[in-house]
Parts: sequence; C-alpha cells; structure tokens
Amino acid sequence: NRNLQATIRNLKNRSRSFERALDRELDRDRNDRWGNRNRGDRIEDLAEDFKNAAARLDDEYDNRNDYDDSYDEAQRVLQLGSQLDRALSRSRLGYGLQNQWNQIQRDLRTLSNAYSGNYRNNRNDRNNRNNRNDDWRNRIPFPFP
Repeated sequence: NRNLQATIRNLKNRSRSFERALDRELDRDRNDRWGNRNRGDRIEDLAEDFKNAAARLDDEYDNRNDYDDSYDEAQRVLQLGSQLDRALSRSRLGYGLQNQWNQIQRDLRTLSNAYSGNYRNNRNDRNNRNNRNDDWRNRIPFPFP
C-alpha cells in the first residue's frame, strides 16, 4: 500500500511537471518538431487530461487508501497514459521531456500491475514482439520434444 501510494503521488507530480514542460516545448517549437499546430494541441490536451486524471486518482486513493474505490480512476489514468504514449511515439521528444516520460512510464507499469490494468507502452510492446525468446518452441512449424 505504501509503495502504491508513493507511485500514485509520483505520477501526480510527474504528470504535472511533464504537462508544463510539454507546454513550454510546444510553445517554443510549435510547427517544426510537432508537425502542425493541431497535432501539438491534441497532445497538449491529452497531457492535461492525463495530469487531471492522475490528480483525481491521488485524491481518491489518498482519501480511502482502497484499491476498489480508486479502480475507475486508475483505469482512466492507464487509458490516457496509453493514448498519450501513442501520440508521443509519433513525435520527437527532446531529451529532458523523454526522460520525464520514461519515469512516468515506469509509474504507469507499476500502477497497471497493482490494478491489473492494461497499460500498453507501444514502443516496448513492439520491441518485445520482435524479440520474444520465451515462446520459441511455439513458433517452430513442427513438433519439438
């Protein structure tokens, strides 16, 4: 419980910091790196929704310290995190912003494990699909003893 509470609190703080840093970077580099203004605005909106959902999860979990009562908020954070990850994967993040997002991804994986949620980090999932050594026997086209 204490570890989950710390993860949720970190997620709240990191999402707030990430949203501010993303906003600054988008304002500075609106048309070059992000492709076009509308795409940058969509990413910015997603980051704000993610930040707000993380704050609601922190409030809900902190008030009750109960998995069941905060389940819906956790699922919302995981859903928005997945959407934001997909949007960011199509953009080139600066080093500082990428580092912040990597920390958030670790928190999202911890949250997903705790709530049996479904956080899918597309970049890591793609790498894992291409490099799966754990099920090599199942991929052989003939029976293997």
